[in-house]
Amino acid sequence: MACSEMGTNMTENVSNRTFGWFETADEIITTAEGHTFTCRHVPTNRTYLLRVSTGEVKDGWRTPHNSALELPTVHATVAATAKLYSSSPPDRDFVPEPGGLILPEYHGVLDARYLVPVSAVYRRRGAIPFENLLSIPSALVHIFPFWENLWLLLTSETSLLATSAIPFDVWEDRWQHLVRGSELGRQLFREMPAGLSGRVATRIASIVNSQELGVGPSLEESSIIRLMIATAGKQVTKKQVEASLACPFFRMNTTVHDLHYAVALAALLQPQEWLFQSPLEWLGPTALIIPTIIDGLLAQPSAFPDDSSAFERCPPPDEATLTRFSLFLREPELTVRPYLTLQET
Repeated sequence: MACSEMGTNMTENVSNRTFGWFETADEIITTAEGHTFTCRHVPTNRTYLLRVSTGEVKDGWRTPHNSALELPTVHATVAATAKLYSSSPPDRDFVPEPGGLILPEYHGVLDARYLVPVSAVYRRRGAIPFENLLSIPSALVHIFPFWENLWLLLTSETSLLATSAIPFDVWEDRWQHLVRGSELGRQLFREMPAGLSGRVATRIASIVNSQELGVGPSLEESSIIRLMIATAGKQVTKKQVEASLACPFFRMNTTVHDLHYAVALAALLQPQEWLFQSPLEWLGPTALIIPTIIDGLLAQPSAFPDDSSAFERCPPPDEATLTRFSLFLREPELTVRPYLTLQET
């Protein structure tokens, strides 16, 4: 009885805990070497397996980590995938043998926010790694011409609230997801257009400070804005955007926030009677990639190995890549799980 209570108390150090954009649930498996918990990536609502050693559990797991336990397993998996990678001629697509070895997929947790594949031997042909987008500093967004154009459109439409030229519910429908928790919203709060009633200003402030969607990327941190910046800067082509949005390793980091940002930005491209210029004249050519992003988010990404011809082989990560992670999560099953997508209306 005492041992059972001690074990339960120990696992409470890890279970039902929140860190970054992740939250753990109850323990599901216990072995001599460790404990396995389910771990949900909150903004994508995708669940993974988290394995923590008994020693780390006893230690209180003050900082989320499990590399001492999982890194040898990841190394073994990477070695096996490297063998599969080298066994196929370089001029042939990588297609797994029927009935061949199916290896678990591991992901490194980056900044307690994102997932980076560390054991896959394939990726969608033409896709860019999600972490490449993260190399674009969010601070760069604020000096990007599109951001200034977006700010001018926002302040123009917000000013129209003073004369009721735009009903507040229309303004809210167009802007709530773009100003909520973002630097765009904070700037609006600091520089509220003149003439707004106190009631309207209070309602705007309430939207800006809302946490309705929970944890996740702000507008300036989002993959949507980063894709737009990368495309405008000619770092990424339209075809690479299409391929990336069809890649499961890219889409596993696509959050509900990203979906809302994409829809809201696409809505701004629609002509409105109160705009003297066309939406593209307001927002500039950077906005031209938005329909491509919407199309990509309407579909599930390609599945491997079912759509193996759409994938290409990639070498396993090197030691420097693996050791940069202190926390690893594993895919919980060998079936394809759906990803967040937009729904056509």
